[in-house]
Amino acid sequence: MRKKVFAGCLLVAVLAAGNCFAQASAGFFIEQGGNVPFVFNSISKLESGITYTDWTRIRIKMQELNVDAVDTFTSGWTLTFRAMAATIAGDQGGSIPLSRVRLSSTDASPFPPELTPIALTALTGAAQTLASGAASSHVPNHIPGQTNPPFVAAEETVLDVTYDCGIAVGAGGNGNLLEESGNLAGDLYTVDIELLLSVP
Repeated sequence: MRKKVFAGCLLVAVLAAGNCFAQASAGFFIEQGGNVPFVFNSISKLESGITYTDWTRIRIKMQELNVDAVDTFTSGWTLTFRAMAATIAGDQGGSIPLSRVRLSSTDASPFPPELTPIALTALTGAAQTLASGAASSHVPNHIPGQTNPPFVAAEETVLDVTYDCGIAVGAGGNGNLLEESGNLAGDLYTVDIELLLSVP
């Protein structure tokens, strides 16, 4: 009896959303890595999984509306992520559990620390924190030695996002795709991830 082996591509699209506040304007943009193509085209990739380190770069900016005033922004900020579907769906009707994809973040700001990153976390349909900024801190970064007023901004706060998919449990992951191969055909599987920037 021949065993069928899954070979296909998983495409993760990262979608941006943000909020604007009465006291400050806030926003972010994805500088690179808005799509994450996991191409499983060999047995070794199916066995060991794929990792894209620092694949997506996100810049976050928050600015007081009155730039000459003393800092009054004290709430901090949170960037969350969630899947926009219950599973990773294939074009031919198959699916992969969301938990096979994990995300982590690192602080890539020019004057770290500017944010609190997360370790590898499994993708779910519920919003989870990808990174957060401390209360009483501006985004963009503080310039060392700079005081308010006036407020002088450095570059935006920057975070990098790492993704992995199909990492074996023995290697610290959530399971490789060979465990799914009985239910999967070679196909294009896609899932959208929403990012939301908010202030408590």
